[in-house]
Order: sequence, then structure tokens, then C-alpha cells
Amino acid sequence: MKTIGLICGLSWVSTIKYYERLNAMANAKSKENQFIEILLYSFDFSEIQELQEKNDWEKIEKKVLKAAEILENGGANFILICSNTIHKIANSIEKNINIPLINIIDVTGNAIVNMGLKKVGLLGTEFTMQEPFYKERLRKKFDIEIEIPNQKDITILNNIIFKLRKAIKEGHYIKAKSKVKGQKSKV
Repeated sequence: MKTIGLICGLSWVSTIKYYERLNAMANAKSKENQFIEILLYSFDFSEIQELQEKNDWEKIEKKVLKAAEILENGGANFILICSNTIHKIANSIEKNINIPLINIIDVTGNAIVNMGLKKVGLLGTEFTMQEPFYKERLRKKFDIEIEIPNQKDITILNNIIFKLRKAIKEGHYIKAKSKVKGQKSKV
């Protein structure tokens, strides 16, 4: 089995989701109690957030490239970036490493095409919704039309995302998850 390199810490909650999902998929395909080998590089998100706010993508790129190189040198066979927004620099990272980077935009595009859709809505951080990297790749590579909210709603969504990150930082995610755990779904 191949070793996956994860670039994480851009939200530790998404890191957990990637880790859980990848292992669940590997285990479901095996007849044994099999799990995958993962190398993980985790950032202090506050540093990345500060650079995003300064629009200093050059420094972000250097940091993410360093992480990718560490994972590659550590034995990863390919890399995943556990953040939509950081995919703004994915093409540059991919060009500067010797192992594949699986681009989440391509995975998303393939899923949209497989569902037979030609037009979808995009929700995410302000960077993801407003910068062209996500929309353009979906349009050029998959012929998918993307709709985003108006500026007022983009601001509201971005504030919600960062308030959720603050709540997670304060431990509310764990409290909420532990309250739900064990309860049956009403759906």
C-alpha cells in the first residue's frame, strides 16, 4: 500500500475528516483490519491566516512547498492538501515536487461530471469563492459553470467559517460532537 502525505493544520477538524475517511476507505476495501500509512505535516493555522490576510501568497507557497518536500523526503508516494483555499498555490507546489499532488479541485470536478451536472454553486472561504483558481480550473478542465453568492453573502459565509474555527479553537467542536455521539439520527 502507498504512503499518503497530508498537508494539514489549515483546520485540524478537516485533518481529522481526511484521516478518518482515508482509513475507512482503505479498511472497507480490505478483508483484514487494514489501515493506510499516512505522513502528516501540520501548520499553525494562525500563521497561514495572517499571511492570507496580508495577501502574501508567496510566503504561503514557500511554507507549503517546504511541507510537501518534507513529506516527499519522508517517503510519501503522493500528497493531499487538506484545504480548498490553499489549492490556490497547488499548481506551483505540484511543479516543484517529484511525486503527484492530488488536486481536490480535480476530484471535485470528476464528482460533478459523474453526477451529470454542468452548473454548480461554490461555497467556501472568501478566497476560495472570489479568487479564480477554483472556478477557472473547474471551467477549463471540466466545462463546469460555477455560481457564487453575492458579496454580502460571501462576507457572511466567510465570517461563519472563521467563527466556527474560533469555536473549534475554544473546544466547542468536541463538546458538540460528544453530545451528538451515541444519539440516533432523526433523518
